[in-house]
Amino acid sequence: GKGLEYGGSLIRPEATGYGTSYFAAEMLATRKMNFKGKTVAISGSGNVAQYAVEKVNQLGGKVISLCDSSATIIDEKGIDTKKCDYVLELKNVRRGRIAEYADKYKAICYEGKNVWDVIREQGIKVDIALPCATQNEISGQNAKALVKNGCICVAEGANMPSTPEAIK
Repeated sequence: GKGLEYGGSLIRPEATGYGTSYFAAEMLATRKMNFKGKTVAISGSGNVAQYAVEKVNQLGGKVISLCDSSATIIDEKGIDTKKCDYVLELKNVRRGRIAEYADKYKAICYEGKNVWDVIREQGIKVDIALPCATQNEISGQNAKALVKNGCICVAEGANMPSTPEAIK
């Protein structure tokens, strides 16, 4: 989340990640759907992404991705609650890199790639995309690939994560 000097809060660190997940759940509900059994891609590994993973798990979805500025991990088995707790400790306490997750849990690690490029290039199917890392992370090319591969919902947890071309 935002630092205190930028209007952030220490009171509810989970608010943005939970809110992103709840917003996606409400979008799905308009189509009589929910997270149960859905494959979810999440970018980032900071506060917003961590709590989005936690809430998606609680709502019955399976998160398969996280990233940081150095790499993306894809864990087809899913980033369950135990693995999510490891990410919190890795990123918030040890200040480690997401590649360490891949080593520990035998996930695939793509050095120097963002989640959306990996999903596009590898043809990975996801039902729901939750960009929670940074601005302009989903390009027009990536948005087209998400739709082509069956993505039915995108909820933005980061500030302006989709480029203008992605929104078209």
